Order: sequence, then structure tokens, then C-alpha cells
Amino acid sequence: MGRLLLAEPEDYLAEVRERMLQGLGPNAGLVTATVPELAALLKVSPEPGDPMTAQARLSRTPVEVLRAVVSPARPVVFFVDDLQWAGRTPLGFVDLVFTGEEQIAGLLLVAAYREGDVDAAHPLAPMLARWSDQTDGPHQLRLGSLSPVGQAAMVADMLHLAPEPAARLARAITPSTGGNPYDVVELLNSLRREGVLTPGAGGWRWDGKVLRRRLDRVEVTALLAARMSALPSESAELLAVMASLAGQVDLDLLAAATGLPQGEVERRLAPAFSDGLLVLQCDGRPGVRFNHDRTRETVLEGSPAGEQRARRLRLARRLADRPEFFAVAAEQYLHVVDMVRSTGERRSVVALFRRATEEARVLSNYPLVERLLSAAVRLVDPTDTDMLIAVHTDRHAALYCLGRLDDADDTYRTIDRLCTRPTQLTSATMVQVNSLTNRGRAGEAMRLGLGQLRRLGMSVPEENALDEEIDRGLDELRRWIDTTGESDDLRKPEIADQSRLRTIRLVNRVMVAAFFCDHTVMAWLAIRTLQMWGHYGPDRTLVGPASHIPIVTIVRRGDYHTGPRILRRILAVARARDYEPDVWQALFIYVITCGHWFTPLEDNLPDGRRALEGLLRGGDLQNACWTHYALVCDLLDCAPSLDVFATAVEEALAFALRTGTGTPKEPSGPTAGWCGCYGNPSSRPVATRPSRACCRRTRSPSPTSMWPGLWPRRFSTNRPMRRGMPRP
Repeated sequence: MGRLLLAEPEDYLAEVRERMLQGLGPNAGLVTATVPELAALLKVSPEPGDPMTAQARLSRTPVEVLRAVVSPARPVVFFVDDLQWAGRTPLGFVDLVFTGEEQIAGLLLVAAYREGDVDAAHPLAPMLARWSDQTDGPHQLRLGSLSPVGQAAMVADMLHLAPEPAARLARAITPSTGGNPYDVVELLNSLRREGVLTPGAGGWRWDGKVLRRRLDRVEVTALLAARMSALPSESAELLAVMASLAGQVDLDLLAAATGLPQGEVERRLAPAFSDGLLVLQCDGRPGVRFNHDRTRETVLEGSPAGEQRARRLRLARRLADRPEFFAVAAEQYLHVVDMVRSTGERRSVVALFRRATEEARVLSNYPLVERLLSAAVRLVDPTDTDMLIAVHTDRHAALYCLGRLDDADDTYRTIDRLCTRPTQLTSATMVQVNSLTNRGRAGEAMRLGLGQLRRLGMSVPEENALDEEIDRGLDELRRWIDTTGESDDLRKPEIADQSRLRTIRLVNRVMVAAFFCDHTVMAWLAIRTLQMWGHYGPDRTLVGPASHIPIVTIVRRGDYHTGPRILRRILAVARARDYEPDVWQALFIYVITCGHWFTPLEDNLPDGRRALEGLLRGGDLQNACWTHYALVCDLLDCAPSLDVFATAVEEALAFALRTGTGTPKEPSGPTAGWCGCYGNPSSRPVATRPSRACCRRTRSPSPTSMWPGLWPRRFSTNRPMRRGMPRP
């Protein structure tokens, strides 16, 4: 679609570009990093952003692109084949379109998959179950084998036969084809080439006895192999190279892989084109593809395993010298990594794998990332500790993103043993804190994070000294907010010290764990980040943890003024410096903790919706789910009708189900483990407590049960103020 757009007139492109940039927001750099054609269209530098949220963002950005381009006046039809082979990121995009949340007028999305390849553990399985439960979900068509009538119609159409002879021929070939359309085509073409079917004045003809004798010894799956064996040897070898690379290959890649001029490549492929085994592709760059998946599988099966491995090693070495084909070279090396023995080549392949990992991570292809890094670990020199730590750290993050958390635990212990300096362990610790928190082990996560902060040089008070430190910090913050202003913050440069920034990011991760298990530690962390803000100046990494300050001032001191005042200043600075997506987390906290104290509920709702939209764009699905909680609580008091409120509840529950955030079950992945009662929009905003069984299992309490002071009675301009309700 990007190539089609680039062919449009410039005045139309200008309109589309403006709509796309507005819809994509800070994710424009992620789109241009993954689709070069859109980089030329949008004129935005590639910037993938946080790899830990890339998967969620990459599922949503195509929706924004389509929303900017598609309309009933200019409709678009997408056909996505082989959905059973898709990773989680493209499946997430399909899910967003099919669930109705992101409906786009003028878009028709058609997806096909092989039912036999989708078992209960496949990521497509839960989506299929959800779609079938939707009353307005996608229309599902089951494509089985052709019926006798359908097969007769196909034969009649292919051979231009009258209905009666077409039905006779269809009945004759049915035992061999089973009604499979592809097998019908292959068998009829084979019968034509062998002269069993011959053209005549009245259409194609055949001798019944000859046909029966041929069909008695035909095996459709062997027909392809026979066609391959009839090709010239140089053509067969080129097909084997192509099959090793992919089902569809650009001609320049095929020329580089074989070392042949492109003209010679085309000459050698000509017999395969003549036999219909290949199809020419002219979508932007000239290329070729196999006419069917079975053709490629037949080519691969025709080579002995040893021959295939030797071929892949030759391809890998030849393509490794061409920088533009580094990812293809890495994929070829993956199949033969045990054949790489020399020290120099091993070092080069490790570098190649790490570079390919960066590309795969941008696309959120974490299965490939993990395979590349697992292979790289085997090739790294055991004495090169720094490289081992770097590779293990990247693999640890990939395992977390895949939900293989036990394996991630083992890898973290390996990294811990290898590290000789505290800074080497920080990146892995941030991921491990997330992993433990999401498994309901928030206390363990918090202790791990605090221990690493101490090793990094941060003075973390002992438990018996925390209250005193918090009281002293709150007094300092009161003086700071009274004596400084937003302009003082904006005059200071952003933090440039990378080690300090990594420490702050770790504080942000520990903050989430403390939220669920130790509010005293969480209060101290919020104060500590604000002290950094005051001392070093504002930075986007400080926005999230510092924004929790209203919780601290309201709950600990009953001070409904200072914390919200500080948070409004954080929001103002974050907006002025364009701290996306961090500003949306701050706005969400403002909406759910104190926005209702200063504006009517119906005026608080637009801020909540803006926060929700921004969090979704930023890939922060957990906070986005909790934003639904705030919105529904407000709507309970100010929605114009129960129908509006009920619709919001259903949207919130559907979102929680789709993202895995709101189901109180045992966690199984990086977004699992959050208690459903925290994201359960049907909870009353006043004095509601979660079920004991649910929260004991996930250790994720409801905000109303933790800090009831944050959710007193609130007010709406739609009805009179209740007696005794405190005013802000």
C-alpha cells in the first residue's frame, strides 16, 4: 500500500501525510523503521522507541495508517494468507480490526488460515474463540474440499466442457484428488502433458480405459517431484537455492546468493516459468515466487539433509559480504551454526546475529530474536565476559516477551554470575522486576530492585527509617513547590548521564512492584524521584514515578492540595517538552487520583479519554486498562443514561479480556498476573473491596481497598451536591 500511495499526486499525498502523522503521533518513527515506503512518504526519521512496548504499538500503528488512508470513497481490501504462520504482532493487528474497537469505514480485511495447524496453544486460538462469540464479529467461512458439483463446475470451467462430460471426468479423478482444488489443477495438467487429455473440435477429449489405467497408478503428491526431475540440473539447483531462501525472493537477492548475473538467473529460471512452477512478481522490485507452498516443500524434500546444510552455509557466507542482505545471511547461518568453527567466522556471525536481532526486535519478532541470541551464545568466546553478558541480557528480555518466564529466571541467574560491575546487571534487573511483578511476586520483585539500586549507589533507607525519610521528604517538597515554578524546571537541561537514567528507569519498575505490596516504599520512591527532578532537572524517565505523589500526600497526610499541585506542574512540564508517552501515564494518575477534586466529573472524562488514547499509542496496555476503571467510575455518577454506562463497562471488560489484563487467573506471560478487580469497571468507586480469593492469588489489590481516601464521594454538575461532600 505504501508503494501505491507513493504513486499518488503530491496534493493528495500531503493530505494523507498530515492525517497519518496526526494519527500516529510519536509512533511515526516506529512505522518508518519497519516500512521503508512509509519512511519516504512521511519524511520522518526511523525511531523504534521502547522495545518493551514495541509489540503493542506495532499492532496498533497499521490501524492508524489505514484510518488515515481508507474511506468509503477510496476503499481498501486486504487479503492475509497463512494466518497460522503469523506472529503475535500481525495477529494483534488483525485482532484489532476484527474486534470492532478500531472499525474503519471502507476497509475489508479477509484472512485465511489452516485449521489443522492451529492447536489450543496457538496465539490465534483465543482470538478465534473471541471472534466467534461476538454478535458483530467477522463472518467465518469454512473452506473444505470441493463437493462433487463444485469439482464438476471447476473441471467444466478449466476444460471448457459441457456439464455432463465434466461431471464424468470429475467423478473419475475424485478418488485421486479428494476434491482438493490444487490437486485437481495438478492432476489435469499432468494428464494434459501426458496426452491422456487431448484437445479436439468439441473440446478436450479422453479415452476412458486409458484414463482409468493412468489414474490407477497416479499419486498426486508425486506429480510435482516428477516435474522437478524433468528440469535441467542448473534450473533445479537454482530452485533449491530459492527454496532455501524463501517462498518469494527478489531477483537481486537471488543473484547475490548464487553469484550469477541477474540475466543468467532469469535464463536458468525460464524452464520453471514455462512449467508453471514459478510466478513473476513485479510489486516494486522484480522477484519470483513459487506457485504454491507445496512446490517449495517438494524442492526442499528433494535434497538430502547434508546437501541442504552445505548449500545454506555457502549462501550464508556469500550473503554475509553484502550488507544489504545481512538479515538473510543470519537466517541461513541459523540452520548451520554448528558448522561455524573458525574463531574469526564465529566472531563475525555473533555480530551478524546481534544486528539481525535489532531488526527482528523492531518487528517484535521475539521467536526469531530468541533463536538468534541462543545461537550467538554458543558462538561467543567463553573468555569474552562482556559479550556474554550483552547477549544473555538481550536473550533474557526476549524470553520475557515470549512469556517463557522460567527460562528467563535461569538466564537472569547466569547474568548475575557473570557480572563483575553493578551497572552490567541493571538492564536485566529491570526486566526481571517486571517479570516477578507480573507473576504476583511483587515483594520479591521490589526487594530485587531495591538491592540493585543500593549496588548502584542509591541510599535506600532501612525499613525502620522509611517513615522518617518520607516525612522529611514531604516537608522538602512543600517548600520546593512553594518557592519554585514551572519556568525553573524548563530552564534546566534534560539529564544526560546514562547511568543515572538507567537508575531512574529501574526506580520506575520498582515503583510498580511497591504499588502492589509496600506503599511505604512506593511513597519513598515517589519522593526520591521528585528530589531528583528538583536537583537535576526534569526528564521523561522521572514523569511516571514522580506522578504518584498525590497518592502519598493524600493518604499519608490527608493533604489534597500539595500532591495534585505538584502533579499539575509535572503535567505542564511534560507537555511543554513533549514527553510522550510518559505524559499520558501522569495524566491517567491525575484522573484516577485527584482530577475529580478540581473539576466536575463530566469535565474529568475528556482527560481520561485523552490519557487512554495516549497510553494505547504508547503501548502501555496495563495502564490503559486501568484508565477504563477511572472512566467507568466517573460515568457511574454522571453518565446521561444507564445504557451509556453499560456500554462503557462492556468496552472496558472486552479490552481487559483482549489484553490479558483483567482476568483473575494464574499468570502466563508478560501482561498476565494483574488482578481483575483492579480493572473491573463494574466495581463501585466507594468502599469497594476485591474478593479475597482473587487478590490472594494475584496479590494485586483494588485501588479503592488500598487507599479509600482517594475515592470519597465525588460531584457532578448533573445533580445537586450531596450533603457533607467535601469541596476541593
